[in-house]
Amino acid sequence: MKYKIISIIIVLSVLFTAFCSCAKEEQTTDTDRAPQTVDELTEEETGAQTDGNTETDEETVPETEPETETDPVTTANTDASTDEETVTVTNEPSTGDATSNTVDNPSDASIPELLPSDSAIMSLTLAERLLSMCTGGSQAANETLMKNEGFTVLFSRHYDKAAKDRSHNSAFTVGKTEDEKGVIYAITVRGTSGGEWYSNFDFAPSHLDDTQYAENFMFAAQDVYLSVKDMLDDEKNARVIVCGHSRGASTANLLGVLLDEAYGAENVYVYTYATPMTVRGEAADKEYKNIFNFINGNDIVTHLPMEEHGFKRAGNDIDLPVTPANSALLNGLRALTEIAPTISSYYNDKHALDRAGLSDDGMSVYDLMCALASLLSGDYASLPDLTAVSPESDLFPTASMLSSLSSDASLLLVGAEHMPARYLALMRKLAE
Repeated sequence: MKYKIISIIIVLSVLFTAFCSCAKEEQTTDTDRAPQTVDELTEEETGAQTDGNTETDEETVPETEPETETDPVTTANTDASTDEETVTVTNEPSTGDATSNTVDNPSDASIPELLPSDSAIMSLTLAERLLSMCTGGSQAANETLMKNEGFTVLFSRHYDKAAKDRSHNSAFTVGKTEDEKGVIYAITVRGTSGGEWYSNFDFAPSHLDDTQYAENFMFAAQDVYLSVKDMLDDEKNARVIVCGHSRGASTANLLGVLLDEAYGAENVYVYTYATPMTVRGEAADKEYKNIFNFINGNDIVTHLPMEEHGFKRAGNDIDLPVTPANSALLNGLRALTEIAPTISSYYNDKHALDRAGLSDDGMSVYDLMCALASLLSGDYASLPDLTAVSPESDLFPTASMLSSLSSDASLLLVGAEHMPARYLALMRKLAE
């Protein structure tokens, strides 16, 4: 069992750089309620932190703005009233054919030069650069990437979270630069680390079936929002760039929602990669033309929380060119929605371990996902004995599938579908 667990960890560590969470009763109060709207936010209510800042002086980047030419790109629909919607894409500045979708050397221009005049225009060249800027991993690496792009790093937070910290926030870095049009802020959000695996699976701490958001990610987005709100209030008409990969993508996606509602979409540019689902219900029907989510359909993280539970993404999905592949793990997780068709049943229905049906001393689907989080985070003390799940149990298909992952080498390829390098390659293929 010990060696099988180690093999599972290796496979799944590659497989998920985005998803997990289980909040215990001793967790902070944000896990007991649904997130608030922008108007209801206060620093005390969401626990926004102000420590761990790194303050530096401002610096500028070259002050030029290229002309752009645009082509339509069809994206996945986010409006239930239509089958598809069209966004505009630009690859300028370019040293090649200005009418083509070929990505030329992105190092020839600064990020401010790549910003389209309209935030509803998606720039593939900008998208490629932002993917590189938000996937450093550590605080030092992300700050270096931001500095290399000409931004002065203002502060970073939450990179020093303890391995067992299950709070619903994400590590992020904030930088600043300016051009002839004014101030530009950049916010990069890190993917999953340590105890954040638990947070990823705790998508509705309120346990409410009518929740409008993936609450775990909304709490993280609110934390970032409150950390930059005073700064943005003081700097009128500043442009804001937000980007993130995996867990960072879901936080960035909902941060874009908050920033749009507070400041308007015209100066907010949001690019996310390998993005989990974030919104449901009425919130999923709202239009955010300035939020672009790059999605590899073979990346299992982009299917979580499950669409079967009503979740979608805010903004525009940019579907990357892939051949659909069958995923045993995704199929197994989808099977769990058959025994937990609602959010409340996901958390509250305890399934017997020795037979079919429910039992007060059984395990919920959420508990099973917490077991997966224990494996991914290395928190073996919290790991239940999955071998106790008998073939008669409702949970057995998924529990046995997790136990057999080590013998399925094909899942390593599924894990590779989530990596930033894979996304970069597919984005370049999209531009061809």
